[in-house]
Amino acid sequence: MTEHTLNALHGSNPLGFLAGLGTLVLASRRAGPEEARLAWHPTAPHAARLWCPEPDAAALVAALFAALMDKVGPTPESVTGTRAFKDLTLQLCRSQFDKLSSDGAALLAAMVSDATAEDPPVRSALVMTGGPQDFTAEVTKLRAAVSAAGPAAIQTAIFGPWEYVEGHPLGFDPLMERQHGYLGTKPERDSRRVPGAVLLGITALELLPLYPVESRSGIANACFRDRQWQTMTWPLWSPPLALREVESLLAVKRERSQDARPSEGIFAEFGAERKEVKTAGGSYPILRPARRML
Repeated sequence: MTEHTLNALHGSNPLGFLAGLGTLVLASRRAGPEEARLAWHPTAPHAARLWCPEPDAAALVAALFAALMDKVGPTPESVTGTRAFKDLTLQLCRSQFDKLSSDGAALLAAMVSDATAEDPPVRSALVMTGGPQDFTAEVTKLRAAVSAAGPAAIQTAIFGPWEYVEGHPLGFDPLMERQHGYLGTKPERDSRRVPGAVLLGITALELLPLYPVESRSGIANACFRDRQWQTMTWPLWSPPLALREVESLLAVKRERSQDARPSEGIFAEFGAERKEVKTAGGSYPILRPARRML
């Protein structure tokens, strides 16, 4: 196994963290005698560290790009069973759960929850489209942009420097809030994104299924535990962990004390506010810049 330092995926940034998880998801789809593993560098900005069979950066980029474009793997567009995400009904959602593989069902469960008696199904806190935007339609456009750019989109996403192009980041990139603070145009008219990084972040949803709890609408996921889904929180860990170990670690109840250092290898925790942005076409949430909480 080769260790790769993904210098552009910073654990101190919500998009960097999610893209790191998405990278692990894709790297784990390749069968082999050893599992891909993920950890974070202990020094800020806490770059992602990936252990996988690919011997060099070029091979890793090619493998990740191929996995992203492989139609066999579950995608937000394929698991909903409907062209428009807004048209997903409770009945259709439940019928999809019966049809999908375990990975596909996990991805759908990360987007919506059927733990409700009314339509529509409850949306995840990380489905952050609004107004005229449709989540799966936007992901389809994003995937097409990455496909057109080729492996270079993944190269810049994971190793940097990040290259911004026109397009909405779907709420995942805190830089957009900072950028619009200095612009005279409305956010919906001047959105930019790093396509490869955002698509990797979308891929990470598979590890964050919704589950019933005493929370907002009775639903939560491992990164949104407050009642109003106001803050996304996530841990950073030092030991290299495989996919299912990461999934379990995300679900661990983490202490708030600054003196607490859980035995699971967590060395830091970050949090990012999920803020509603109002535009002429409606409103949508975004993730704000993170702050260290532990």
